[in-house]
Amino acid sequence: MSESDFWANEPWTVLNRINAWSEIRSEKEKSDLRQLSILGAWVLAPHAKKGKQPAPEKLIPSVWADVDEVKKTGPLSPEEKKARFAKHDELIRKHFEKNKK
Repeated sequence: MSESDFWANEPWTVLNRINAWSEIRSEKEKSDLRQLSILGAWVLAPHAKKGKQPAPEKLIPSVWADVDEVKKTGPLSPEEKKARFAKHDELIRKHFEKNKK
């Protein structure tokens, strides 16, 4: 959007364009994260024990699922945030300890 377009538009039009750009950017980041987790699982599969290949969802947990939930239920309290991060850390730690043995 050029500067003249910016000043010629209504404020809500500009805000809608900014919001649309933000959503497109968010979808791109989600897609990139999914691709990275699939690639990571593919690279680690030959080094894992037979039948214990890492699932892409377990390798890099999706943070957007938490964001979608917050939109429905409201912001999380500090205790809930701490519990969520601990849960993600525990999942990752368990996964790597299993494959380490």
